[in-house]
Amino acid sequence: MLFTKELSLEKEEKALEKEVKEVEKESRKDAKAARVEKSREAFYEYEAKKAAEEEALIEAAERKATADVKKDEEDVLKLKAAEQKAEKEAAEANTKREKAEKQAEAKRLMAKEKAMERKEQAAERAERRFLAEEEQETKNRDAKAAAARREEEKFEAIEKKAEEVAATAKAEEALLKYEKDALAQAKKEVAAAKRAEARK
Repeated sequence: MLFTKELSLEKEEKALEKEVKEVEKESRKDAKAARVEKSREAFYEYEAKKAAEEEALIEAAERKATADVKKDEEDVLKLKAAEQKAEKEAAEANTKREKAEKQAEAKRLMAKEKAMERKEQAAERAERRFLAEEEQETKNRDAKAAAARREEEKFEAIEKKAEEVAATAKAEEALLKYEKDALAQAKKEVAAAKRAEARK
């Protein structure tokens, strides 16, 4: 009877050792998954930093474009005033040569005004493009932030699971130690019983 109890305890011990090994293997697997998630988190932080830098560059370019548009508008107003003055002087000119010079000056100013207007239109298009890029960048940043939050939640869930597995492994190790101690005690009792029987 003691012998069967001893065999039963040995089987339980082997089963517990196998279970502990499986739990440790699962714990290592979860730890690896946690490291992978941590590297993903670092990647998302890097992406967020890059997005912030790009946004700062876009905003600086937008401010410069806005300042350029304002300056160009002022230049166009000055050119219009100079053109009107040149046309007035051409109308008041006394000689044909003077009149031709004033008209040529008015045409040159008009051409410069047209070039400035084209430049202003290009700047307005660039500003609209910057605004569209900024809006797209905001959408991308929001999507990355949402993905980072999901990854963080996933990482936390994996960490929690790893902690639970580690706690289970620790409890099973304690149980295994208890079973080993019980087996050792049973072996002692069996040995003592055999010695006592041998004495009789």
